[in-house]
Amino acid sequence: MDLLFDTPKTDKRKEKIRCWAKRYMAQGGKNLTREKELLDLQESIYQQGHLTKTQLEKLVRWKLPRQLGNIRKNEEGFIVETTRAAFKTTDVSGSIAYLSELKGIRVSIGSAILHLFHKDDYPIYDQHALRAVGEPQEESVWESYVQFCRKVAKDNKVDMRTLDRALYRFGYVLSVLNNMENDLACLGVKVSDIVNGTH
Repeated sequence: MDLLFDTPKTDKRKEKIRCWAKRYMAQGGKNLTREKELLDLQESIYQQGHLTKTQLEKLVRWKLPRQLGNIRKNEEGFIVETTRAAFKTTDVSGSIAYLSELKGIRVSIGSAILHLFHKDDYPIYDQHALRAVGEPQEESVWESYVQFCRKVAKDNKVDMRTLDRALYRFGYVLSVLNNMENDLACLGVKVSDIVNGTH
């Protein structure tokens, strides 16, 4: 597992993380507005120690709207109880296991809950972010991905939200480039050349 936008590793890793995070922010739009609303809730959720059904629905609307129907099947009390347990544990697998008891929540949404509202640092498990570190979208990588992201954030003195934005944006751009691979070949360019800065 490594940051593909900085392979081989250079002394400019922190600058690259910040650059890709800025590109994420530059996309703007409705999703960024929803993200800001969630970030504004952080302090009050830290204090209450759990999510309400309304807060959970707001997060799902941002992360994976197609799961809203399933999320709404959860009882308010069970959401409170389950998210409280997830926020109390520092066990990476245990925190996701608690959240997965809720209908409509797997690692993707569960990791977003932990990322935004757990006091420990968690990245968001996302296909684009995983692509940015050369990993397939398999739930078995969750624990190693968390440890990797914590180390990268600490080593580069960036917060987890900044790193997560960078990984998401780079992974998204990489998917676009990969879809254009045949077109780029007509120009004599490989995706790996673009990523590694050799073209």
